[in-house]
Amino acid sequence: PMAPSEQTTAAEPALESTNRKATRRGLIAAVAGGLLQGLWAIYANSEHSQAEYLRAGVVQGMNSFVMSFVITFFMEWIVVLYDRIHPVVLRFAAALASAFLFMVTIHYGSNWIFGTPDILETIAPAIIIGTIYCSSYLLARLGLVSRRARKG
Repeated sequence: PMAPSEQTTAAEPALESTNRKATRRGLIAAVAGGLLQGLWAIYANSEHSQAEYLRAGVVQGMNSFVMSFVITFFMEWIVVLYDRIHPVVLRFAAALASAFLFMVTIHYGSNWIFGTPDILETIAPAIIIGTIYCSSYLLARLGLVSRRARKG
């Protein structure tokens, strides 16, 4: 007989397949978001020197790429951390505010460090899209949207 740590369940191959698909989808979303946000940052800073607008594009593109992965894990952590906050609507508000502040801090801070000229104009689309994503994710994760509504 195999030791318990060596035994596999029937669900493990399905879980591994799901993880691969999620990682692939996340990578596609991160690449697309990084490219779109990088191009937006170039446009938003195009009145400045080529070095400045290209640097802004690289910084914001990298931010959006990384943030696509990190923000979901951050929200999962926040949901667990805020588990004792009741009612659930207050937990949603606290988690959304935390995710929003996290996004703004990372986007603004990195652009400030690297000298992006028009920071607010550069990060606004990423913050708006990120806030919509976080709101939707948290509504579903905290059960504030019924399963029937989520299924379509």
